[in-house]
Amino acid sequence: MSSKMLLGLSFFLIVCSGCVSIEYDEQFLEVDGATTEIIGWFGKNAYELAIFPIRNIGSYQRFDREENEKCVTLIFPKGAHPVDSNRFKGRRVSVKGYSRKYDDLESGDPVHDQLLSKKYFNDTLVENYCYRDYIFIVKDIRPLKR
Repeated sequence: MSSKMLLGLSFFLIVCSGCVSIEYDEQFLEVDGATTEIIGWFGKNAYELAIFPIRNIGSYQRFDREENEKCVTLIFPKGAHPVDSNRFKGRRVSVKGYSRKYDDLESGDPVHDQLLSKKYFNDTLVENYCYRDYIFIVKDIRPLKR
């Protein structure tokens, strides 16, 4: 092989290797009643654990987003051991489980819970910081390589 061909082939491989590597910075999080897996960035806010649609969680604004651009609240079934949030913080993860419509969750019994429209899943208060129509009940969380 000539040196020009090797040089051309080397250039091609260098350029294409950059094309193959995919870096995600933002994505849509589509969740409906049939959703069994969500992929996004794991984060924690003041109230709950969530999956975020953007890598830079610090710049996330929940009020000016369309439904599938919002974060998704994560809930653990009663008796399940919640994950160590530091282990996954800021990492892109795959979360398996099932979704529930937030409005279909149980309302609290005390009058003040009903007045404040507080919702519960298995006796656990669900804040729904993400203001999504659906929350996600976690069965498994796995970190992704990218």
